[in-house]
Amino acid sequence: MEHPTCVSACGALGKYDHARVEAIAGRLMRRPTPVHSDARSILLLDRPAIEWRAGRRRGLGWCEQPWAVDGSGLRSWNDAAAAALAGLGISGRDRFLHTSDANLASVYWHAEKGAVYFASSVDALVSTAAQRLTVDWDCWAAILALGYPLGDRTPFAEIRRLGPATLLRERRGVARTSTERWAWAEHEPRLDLERGAPAVAESIDRAFARLPDGPLVCTLSGGLDSRICLSVLARQGRNGLRAMTVHPDDGLDREARVAAQVAATLGAPHEVVAGTPEEWWPDLELLARRLDYQFVRSPWRVPLLEPLRRLGGTVVDGFAFDTLAAAGDRFFPLETDDPRGGDAAVRGLWRALRNRQVQVHRGPVGFPAHTARALWASARGQFMAASEPLRGNPQRALLTFTQTRGARGVGQTAYAVFGAEMPLATPFLDSEVVRSALSISLASKRGGGLYRAVFNAIDPRMAALPNVGRGAKTQAAAVPRRGDSPPVTSALHASLADGPLTPLLSPGLLASLAGSGGKRPRRGINASIGPVYFHLWHERYRDRLGDCDPVGGWGL
Repeated sequence: MEHPTCVSACGALGKYDHARVEAIAGRLMRRPTPVHSDARSILLLDRPAIEWRAGRRRGLGWCEQPWAVDGSGLRSWNDAAAAALAGLGISGRDRFLHTSDANLASVYWHAEKGAVYFASSVDALVSTAAQRLTVDWDCWAAILALGYPLGDRTPFAEIRRLGPATLLRERRGVARTSTERWAWAEHEPRLDLERGAPAVAESIDRAFARLPDGPLVCTLSGGLDSRICLSVLARQGRNGLRAMTVHPDDGLDREARVAAQVAATLGAPHEVVAGTPEEWWPDLELLARRLDYQFVRSPWRVPLLEPLRRLGGTVVDGFAFDTLAAAGDRFFPLETDDPRGGDAAVRGLWRALRNRQVQVHRGPVGFPAHTARALWASARGQFMAASEPLRGNPQRALLTFTQTRGARGVGQTAYAVFGAEMPLATPFLDSEVVRSALSISLASKRGGGLYRAVFNAIDPRMAALPNVGRGAKTQAAAVPRRGDSPPVTSALHASLADGPLTPLLSPGLLASLAGSGGKRPRRGINASIGPVYFHLWHERYRDRLGDCDPVGGWGL
């Protein structure tokens, strides 16, 4: 049986307590076992370690993709990071943990009593900590405003997440992190579309060719990224190829209609999945737990889990190509093209992200205006600080986007939910695909040019089919929203009616969820999900927390 892509990993650096390491391992979804142990370091994995060696330097780690990685071709932790590996590095007396360049696999750490403990889950570290932990109110400000944390923060002040290509060491009981070289930040965007696009199409083809044999299921939306996935695999003649679409619970059937056209054109079997109103709240609780309560979204994708379990095989997800293609101004307005990597580029990205959050997910509108302003101000300061190490990089805005909304938000939905149970591939994060795409200037990609070039190389028919992207006009019929149903609004109301944030909520929020006649405003439902995530988190961890005063925490 193949391993799920999302690893269960834990360990420690320094003078660690073996009992705590065992306790952490017992809290993970699949209990890992030791693959390395010495007086200053220990690593446990739920699968055989991938090993590399070069003289006195060696490493043991795991891959964030389901394809095989030959450790014999790796000579350093940088090589391992580029090959989508995270793991433990050993060089003489030096011990360090490293992440990958793509940084899709979360690695969290906690320094305690002369050692640094790490795990693939926040929950495992929290539940085994010797002392009560502190609420990180700035982290929650970002989660409630943008929908995800920023920088290395987690909801607990004492626990942090490692960034891309980052090293974690322990020195005299103190955790030290450093980013010595992130390959993604070294690619110069010197090519125009005509010179750069052929390499992108070729690298995509090679990345998909590396997927394991056996059944493949593409999660197919009505957009462009997933149809590239299905097109490449259909052209490669992969056996057992299928497509699956889930209703996004937006009240229309356009996703299913467009996806069905794509699948029919490519001759791939296609299935449409929809959850029930009664499953919505359990789906939300499952999603929140697997994301460690850090990415605020409705559980519209969770109904895919059961049919994907039934079909088996490798799930293929189109995550990240829209970022690399930078096709429009939804997230990358003109000022983000700045080749000097100044603050203007990041401010433009921030405004785009904020506008998107307010328009689609409502941001912190469930709070009065003065509270919402405080949350946005905190999130903005964290956002600019997270981008500061990239100052001067010609792709500062795009790389900031990948480290924030990508790695801390959207990418986790597929990786931590589906990848926790089955092999999950995100081929657009292959190092060759990333390098070739980042070699093309942002200005040259504007307007969707890279998409057109890739479709021309792979299957021109795909560009002619409709899509549900911004500004696209597609036929659609109304379908019921399960998130608007009485079971859902009742559960949301019950969660918000009694919790730490209840006194801070806008007076009309609870009233909107308690409306009658089955006509409940979508704005109120969207606005409630962020505070609900906080209340679910607090309910789970209140016995592990110190003071929980949001008024003092946010300085209101």
